[in-house]
Amino acid sequence: SAPASCDEVATPVVCTCTMTLQCSAHGTWRQVAVVVACMCSGAGSSRKRTWLHGIDGGVDGTVGPHTPSAEGRTQNDRHITALVYNPHGECFATKRPYSWRKELGWHNNYPKCEQHVTAFLDEVLASNASQKVDFAGLVYTNGRYTAPEHMGKVESSRCLTKHGNDDVLLLYDTRVWATKGDPHMGCMEGDLGGRPFLIQGFRGMGTTPSASPLTLLVVAAHFPHPHIATGNFDGQEILRKEVQAAKQSLSVDKILLVADTNFADFMVGSRGSSIMQAIGGGIAYRTTTFAYTCCVSEGIEAFRYKGFDRVISNFGRSMDTKFPLKASQVMKWGAQNMHLPVLGSLELCDEPTTLCGRAAPLRYWLSVILVAFILAVFTS
Repeated sequence: SAPASCDEVATPVVCTCTMTLQCSAHGTWRQVAVVVACMCSGAGSSRKRTWLHGIDGGVDGTVGPHTPSAEGRTQNDRHITALVYNPHGECFATKRPYSWRKELGWHNNYPKCEQHVTAFLDEVLASNASQKVDFAGLVYTNGRYTAPEHMGKVESSRCLTKHGNDDVLLLYDTRVWATKGDPHMGCMEGDLGGRPFLIQGFRGMGTTPSASPLTLLVVAAHFPHPHIATGNFDGQEILRKEVQAAKQSLSVDKILLVADTNFADFMVGSRGSSIMQAIGGGIAYRTTTFAYTCCVSEGIEAFRYKGFDRVISNFGRSMDTKFPLKASQVMKWGAQNMHLPVLGSLELCDEPTTLCGRAAPLRYWLSVILVAFILAVFTS
């Protein structure tokens, strides 16, 4: 039978499909099942092409610094692209424990780390980059990054922690988007507890199809670590309450989350539907894939955790994922606890519905014909 569903899984993409077989799944029949599984249609949330990402942080096939996509934005573009990146406070710190005073200095790749982060962001956010970034959520920069001129900014509250000031910086392309309403912001662990969030409404400027007539809420956040048994996190109700307030005041129901979620793939509540529901966006979702983005550390501890950094929406057709830096690159200049950046490109629907499915690709129908032929041969 036709494929039933595609689960949200880490790269490489694995699809869960069903079909009736006359024989046990071995030999040729196992081959048939594998063919069908690998050809299943785009019913999943984030099953567009992605790249292998193991402990070495493999990305889009490039070697060295990030090379923007050659496709670029055209008048027919139907995508919103968002970046989430948590370089972590240590990248900008100058001594251990954490400090923002440069004169003290220490060995944790300062100032090399800050210089590399700045160069990377300048490149990926450049006005002439071929793949334009609509929104960027940057965590723990604490005012240390100056965005390109075409990018507007909204800054969260600075939440005080033992690690220094925890903050979120939300950047947006002013050529495409304008803010709508006032921002909602706060600290999920209280004013002295850290974990900032920022909620801002946006409306399209009408210069590209992807921005008109769309209005949406962008939620940029640094989540607390969730409780392993329940999947809940401290300040969840604080964030949810503010999201609901923003939705009501702006009459907006479409949500784009760019966040260091601190949810690893093995944790309860790590699925995109669970996270979107937790913040008050419903259970419908599109999400970037799980990847080993956390964190810079020593030895085998480096980049052990998969799924922390995510772009998740409750609208759109599909979400494509790119990892513009390799772990092997970052280990040469990164600071302790630095994450890898994630780019999510959300394909929008042609119709005004919140979610829509992707039409089955040609390779799916070719696989159906192939399977039918094999079955006919072996059952004749």
